[in-house]
Amino acid sequence: MILEGKGGIKVELVLASTNYFDVPIYTFKLHYHRFIHGELLTHRLFSRNSSSSRAIPVDKMLDYIKNNPAYPIHWGKNKTGMQADEECTNILKFGKSDISYISDELWLKSCKKSLKYAKSFNKSGYHKQIVNRLTEPYQFMNTILTATEFTNFFKLRIDKSAQPEIQELAQLMQECIYNTSPQYLTEGQYHLPFIDFVDGVYYAYDRQVTLDEAIKISVSLCAQVSYRKEDYTIEKADKIFNMLIGMQPKHLSPFEHIAKPFKTHDYTTLMELNELLDETDVVHNDLLFKNNFRCWEQIRNDYEYL
Repeated sequence: MILEGKGGIKVELVLASTNYFDVPIYTFKLHYHRFIHGELLTHRLFSRNSSSSRAIPVDKMLDYIKNNPAYPIHWGKNKTGMQADEECTNILKFGKSDISYISDELWLKSCKKSLKYAKSFNKSGYHKQIVNRLTEPYQFMNTILTATEFTNFFKLRIDKSAQPEIQELAQLMQECIYNTSPQYLTEGQYHLPFIDFVDGVYYAYDRQVTLDEAIKISVSLCAQVSYRKEDYTIEKADKIFNMLIGMQPKHLSPFEHIAKPFKTHDYTTLMELNELLDETDVVHNDLLFKNNFRCWEQIRNDYEYL
């Protein structure tokens, strides 16, 4: 499911799965203003991989911004506190001649100036990790996000006190969840973003693949969000997969999006332990978590200490 919102914000629910414990897990591909990225990062139960200013070539970044500059979706009027309830429509005066602008016109003018400064740094031989920082207020970014827990995120970010851009993002994500029926997975099956699982067979881009190939392609595509267009080939998947586990230190965050259900006998053990800890019927939630997922295990754990 893909939903498009205000100001260029886009949400794609890549995959939804559930298990014996009736705990769903969701993987999203998100497109949003870079200036709200920090607010997404405060939610520690999310696994994320995001497009990087340090990885995307300068020419590609500048060309994208030129054609798709990120604008605020609400021009808030100044007041005390963090929330701007009322929209500001004041005319802005800028330059020696005090030329009049409306908000989006002057924002675009500042964007064009930043693009010029970035081009100058680029021509003078500076690395993209420096050059691309100049244009971050005008950048959109892509993020792959996987989680089992969204209640607190929706409570905080759909609230009227949240910044409008992240409100829009959270509302679209919630709508996707409400309108999706997760696939049911049993022990030995995997939540594999970007992979189709039909009648026990894995498919990548309409091509049948083995489980090992499916895992590599899924990991590869979750990693590719940081720097390139998607490449579904097993050759590219092998290259990226081996690079991630071969680096020192290893780069294993893309492995967090692939998960397998808790085993039923593990859950029984947890319930027995719960009875020893508490005479009530309430399960201690911390016992049901492994890393930041509840009742799901990331395959990152399989590669952490290899």
